[in-house]
Amino acid sequence: PLLFLGLICTASGWASLTEQLNRDFSTVNGYVVMAAGAEYILDVDSSQGVSSGDLFSVVTPGEKIVHPVTGEVIGSLDSVAAVLQVTRIKTGYSYAKIVRGESVLKPGIPIRRFDGLDAVYVDESGANQDLLPRIKEAVPSLQWQGDSASSQADLYFQAGAGSLQVRDGLGQLLRSYVL
Repeated sequence: PLLFLGLICTASGWASLTEQLNRDFSTVNGYVVMAAGAEYILDVDSSQGVSSGDLFSVVTPGEKIVHPVTGEVIGSLDSVAAVLQVTRIKTGYSYAKIVRGESVLKPGIPIRRFDGLDAVYVDESGANQDLLPRIKEAVPSLQWQGDSASSQADLYFQAGAGSLQVRDGLGQLLRSYVL
């Protein structure tokens, strides 16, 4: 009976972590409003779940993907031209700096929070091998680059003894979760 109770708690813990990751890394769509000195103003704020440190991809629309039989457009080959990081949040808008990519952005360019960014998973303790598939399921919009801390990435998911930390490409802590 005690083993069964442990399995329920573990399953409940995984569900809770999956829900938190899904919420914290959900895609938020917006636009670059204007340049503001060395930063840009984005039309997103905390009412949409945006936090200081969040990363937004600047999306460049690519070639349309057309189904060869139906002729229906089923997607496009979009690319990430730049990555912005929110530095501060106001009511109705946020400030962000460019951390990777194009250095000049025009007003009206679409942005997406945590979408298409390069991500790496590192299991520092070696005891969290089951965690990566759960993270990928909870955050499907990331581009996973393997499991090496030496890989260049926008986001690093680091599992240690009892915790999962998410850091940006410069090592700044963005989120932390208890495992």
